[in-house]
Amino acid sequence: MTKRRIRVKVAKMENHFTPNVNYAEMEQAKMDLGIYAVETENEEEKEIAKMNAGILKAMVIIIVVYFVLTFPVACLRIAKLVSGPDGFARLLPGWVTLLISFFQFCSSIVNPLIYGLLRKDFKDAYGRIWKHLTCR
Repeated sequence: MTKRRIRVKVAKMENHFTPNVNYAEMEQAKMDLGIYAVETENEEEKEIAKMNAGILKAMVIIIVVYFVLTFPVACLRIAKLVSGPDGFARLLPGWVTLLISFFQFCSSIVNPLIYGLLRKDFKDAYGRIWKHLTCR
């Protein structure tokens, strides 16, 4: 049997599930062609779906953290706007205003940390940067 016929036969066997497929023959045809690991479209789709789920998870976490850290600032600004200069917003202790400002500052710092924890490519890049900075 020529390589062209074997290749066509393997393709037909892999793409169409039939109960009477001779799997031993298909494996032998793969060995004859030098095909040892074939990734089917279904496996590729699973890998893409897994990557998309990871990206979605990172984005949702970043958005939630951003809103949690900036919501107090927005509430304070709205309170100052609504109540005026002599309103209840001035009754807040100084440490509360400082803490709210610190939350706003942290909202921009936390994004790279979240990416570093959830994304392998960022984790690898951070590792290379750290290695470059410490191993001179």
